[in-house]
Amino acid sequence: MTDFLYATCLVGAEKLLKAEMARRYPDLRPAFMRPGFVTFKSERGPLRVSGTFVQSAGQSLGKDEPATRAKLPKPPFGLAVYGPGLEPQELDPLRETLTAELGSTPLPELGPGAQVVDVVVLPEQHFFGVHDHDPQDALHPGVYRPELPPEAPSRAWLKLEEALRLSGAPVKAGQRALELGSAPGGAAWALLSRGLSVTGVDPAQMDERVARHPKYRHLSRSIALLEPRELPAADWILSDMNVAPEQTLQHVLRLLETLRPQGVFLTLKLKDERAARMLSADANDLAARGFEVVGTRQLPSHRQEVLLYGLTAAAAAASGLHR
Repeated sequence: MTDFLYATCLVGAEKLLKAEMARRYPDLRPAFMRPGFVTFKSERGPLRVSGTFVQSAGQSLGKDEPATRAKLPKPPFGLAVYGPGLEPQELDPLRETLTAELGSTPLPELGPGAQVVDVVVLPEQHFFGVHDHDPQDALHPGVYRPELPPEAPSRAWLKLEEALRLSGAPVKAGQRALELGSAPGGAAWALLSRGLSVTGVDPAQMDERVARHPKYRHLSRSIALLEPRELPAADWILSDMNVAPEQTLQHVLRLLETLRPQGVFLTLKLKDERAARMLSADANDLAARGFEVVGTRQLPSHRQEVLLYGLTAAAAAASGLHR
């Protein structure tokens, strides 16, 4: 029996998504593609795919027409309306219309395993799909509505907030963070606002509000010129440096010889397709340093970059998401 699956990704990441699916699910065959949206043929029946570049995925029911709507599950089911490259607010009128037409149930009222109807909005038509509801799927584009606060120094604020939302890392006031590549200070601002103390390492200039914060310490040097013993103990290590992924890993692994954080959050720049293919090896390098939970994900706020994160067993248990 042939089934069709769909996966959405960030616009521009379609090639990386298809390559990842070919490695992880060799039986799948690409069928239809538009910016941010790819369908696949599956001879193995229904299958929900996952991966670094997958923003959402499920069983594809087809374009919006009466025959497709006849395939929708019986209530109760949830509804997620989203479109690659579109802001959630742009789709509010359509979401309200479809909620009334289909009689969907609000997602917070659904239990795990209930079905969610996905409506993927493309320029020429809408596509319907369905997936099993998972309350822990915190970054699903039909649910998550990211918004950068006007006071945030940079979009690194969003990247960190999304990383914490995805991982469930138990970040709390009174802890200490070390950030490599901290300028101009978006991620540092997010952590300071949560009550953490932050040490930032970057030769570039910080936003004045961050630099003046009483819980912020700035080291205006390259991480390559710092010895681990010069750095304070840290509960969390972050990195968002504009260097090749192997350089980021090299610097962080060197620090892990001395520092014992609860978790790390590394933004890796994808300079080429080889960097994407090496993500599994990068994750293995972190796992070998004692991190119980290791994951990779291209976040909604990312461009040509991905998140690599690791949590110790204690941090994973405290998160409540990795039992």
